[in-house]
Amino acid sequence: MKNIGFIILFVIAISCNKSIVWVNDKSDIASLKSRISQLQYQIDSLRNAVTINNRLLLDRTDSLSIALTKANNTIEQSNLAVASIVVSLDSIKSQLKTTLIQITVINNTQTKTDLAISNNSTQLVALNQKYLDLLTRYNKILQLINDFPLNTISNGLIAYYPFTGNANDSSGFGNNGIVQGATLTIDRNNKANSAYNFNGSSSYIDISNKFFNNGLNDYSISIWTSPNSDNSSSGPGQTILNTNPHRGLGLGYSYNGSKKLYFFNQIDPTSNGNWDIVDDKFNYNVALNNWINIIIIKRGVTFTYYVNGNLDKSTSLIQNPISTLVSMRIGAITCCTPEYFNGKIDDVRFYNRALNETEITYLATH
Repeated sequence: MKNIGFIILFVIAISCNKSIVWVNDKSDIASLKSRISQLQYQIDSLRNAVTINNRLLLDRTDSLSIALTKANNTIEQSNLAVASIVVSLDSIKSQLKTTLIQITVINNTQTKTDLAISNNSTQLVALNQKYLDLLTRYNKILQLINDFPLNTISNGLIAYYPFTGNANDSSGFGNNGIVQGATLTIDRNNKANSAYNFNGSSSYIDISNKFFNNGLNDYSISIWTSPNSDNSSSGPGQTILNTNPHRGLGLGYSYNGSKKLYFFNQIDPTSNGNWDIVDDKFNYNVALNNWINIIIIKRGVTFTYYVNGNLDKSTSLIQNPISTLVSMRIGAITCCTPEYFNGKIDDVRFYNRALNETEITYLATH
C-alpha cells in the first residue's frame, strides 16, 4: 500500500510540477485520494479545454488554409497580371523604340525634304521668271507676226477704210470718204474711235471719187460689220454698202425682214428701160451686236460669199456688163427708196482682183 501511495504521489508530483510529499498514514491517504480526484477533474477539464482548443485551432487552421489558398490564388493571379503587364510594357517599350526610330527617320527625311523644297522653290522661282520672260518674248514675236501683213494682202487694193479717227482712204489712192451723220465708236477690239456707228435713219459715208470698176471680171470686197437691229425704218432693208448711183452691186441686211445678209446685183435694163435687181440671200444667221467679217468675191459670173473666213455660198449671177468707174456709199442707199443701216461698220477694203483662201483667212482673223 505504501508502495502504491508512493507511486501515486510521484505521478501527481510530476503532473503538477509539485514537490514530492511522503504520506505514511491512512488519513493522509484519504486526503491524498481526494486531492487526486480533484486533480483528475482538473486534468479532465484541461483535456476538454485542450480538445476544444484543438478544434478551434483546427477550424482556424482550415480558415487560415482557405484564406492562404485564396491569397495564393490572388497572388498567382496578380503574378500573372504583373507578368502580362510586364509583357505589355515590354511590347510598348519595343514599339516606342521602333516609333522613335521612325520619327528620327522621318525627321531626317523631312529635313532633307525641306532642303530639297527650298532648293526646288528657288529653282521654281527662277524657272517661272524664265518662263515669263520667254512668254513675253514669244508674245512679242507672235504679235509682230500677226501684225505683219501678208506680202500679197495689199496687192490690187484700190481703197481701204480702217476708220481710225476718220474716213480717209489708207490705200494711198486718196479715195477719202465724206462722213454724213455717222459717229466714231469702239471697234471689235474695243479700241475707241476706230469704227463708225450708223443710226439707221440718216447717216452714211460718201466716197465721191469714182474708183471702183463695176465691170471688172474679178474683184473682192471685205467689210466688218455689227448690226444693231433687224428692223428698217426707211425701206425694205438695211444697206451696208452700195454703188452710187444705185447701179451695179450692193450688200445689205434683213431685206424684207429676212434677218439675213443679202447681195444685190443690177443687170441689164428690161425692155421697158428699167433695171432689174437680183437679190441673193446668205445662209449665215446674223446675231445682233456681234462683229462679223463679210467677203464677197467675183470670178467671172461666179460670186462667192464668206463669213468670218468660212465659205457661206457660191452662186452665178448675170451682171450688168457695163465697164465703168463708180463711186461708193457706205451705210445707205439714198436714191429711189432710201435704206439706212443700223449698226457699226469697220475696215472696208476694195480689190480689183479675187482674193485667195490664205488672204481671206487673214482678213477674217486680223
